[in-house]
Amino acid sequence: MDNWLDHVTLTEDGSPTLNHPEHQQWFHSKAGAETEAKSLYIDASGVLESFSGKDLHIADVGLGLGYNMIATVEAWLNDPHSKKLKITSFEYDESLWKTIQIPETKLTKMYPSFWFEVCDSKKLRHPNGSAFDWELILGDLTEFDLTSLSGFDFVWHDPFSPDVNEGLWTKDFFTKLNAVVVSDGILMTYSVRRSVRDNLMASGFDVIKIPTTTMKKNWLKAKKL
Repeated sequence: MDNWLDHVTLTEDGSPTLNHPEHQQWFHSKAGAETEAKSLYIDASGVLESFSGKDLHIADVGLGLGYNMIATVEAWLNDPHSKKLKITSFEYDESLWKTIQIPETKLTKMYPSFWFEVCDSKKLRHPNGSAFDWELILGDLTEFDLTSLSGFDFVWHDPFSPDVNEGLWTKDFFTKLNAVVVSDGILMTYSVRRSVRDNLMASGFDVIKIPTTTMKKNWLKAKKL
């Protein structure tokens, strides 16, 4: 991508997003990029009730513009009793990753200051002393050996749709993902497509549709059996 910033548009909550010029898909709901990240991956997942219970490890599948990661860290910082948090993010496009590290662009000018600190150091300290560690893995996730990772308590599954990114929605991929998710671990995603539900169930997840706070009718919440 020559210049991602040429494709920025504002969503209804004032937060910017992008339209992918090749996939012709929006990175977020036009009802609100920031709102979608908080409502789906934070409020609906149950992670808010988990920060103070134990150390957490979260898989962020499709870092994109970083909203899901940012929303998670903000919620973690706002819980005075949070324990250790680690997020492992996966991103295919290195040029996009380089773009979202640049401060004060029309894409990143609303990002919190800790974002740029984490981009640089991959670490953050909670006011109570608990540690946040961030791991970023660039490249094609379908070719990555997930067995090198383990113990995901939550998964934010947010790649582009099966129409343009089929490999991250297959039974084979979900089976590999299931193997590194803890018992009763939670996967959240925006897609409720029948094939997605079938592939999740066939790979060892129980799935339910949940109501949304955006123009979309439902999201999906899956629990490892």
